Amino acid sequence: MSTFHSETVEPCERSLTPSDEAYRGLLLAVLTSQVSFERPQNLRQTLLFALTATSLVLWALAAWPELLPVTVRSMSLGVWLLLFTAVLYTWVVELLWLRRSNHARRHRRAMAPPPAAKT
Repeated sequence: MSTFHSETVEPCERSLTPSDEAYRGLLLAVLTSQVSFERPQNLRQTLLFALTATSLVLWALAAWPELLPVTVRSMSLGVWLLLFTAVLYTWVVELLWLRRSNHARRHRRAMAPPPAAKT
């Protein structure tokens, strides 16, 4: 029967070794990729909130057409169409990024050496 023993590790200050330096570029690439994914995702969420607010205005205008003049109705329809198109665009950009990321992940797995056999 084996016993699991965990030790607490104290953080220590140390300088980067040459092997750590090799991973700095990889870490930078991963973080840059993550930020490039989060940007359209955050923009899409913001645009969805704006689209929801515009939809509420359009609903009120449909329920009470005499409330505001025709120019406001046509302007709000134009804004809604613009926001809807922007949401679709950011959604497509996000899907393309996920597709590219999944392809790269599958490619890395295929190129990885097989695991060592246990003896």
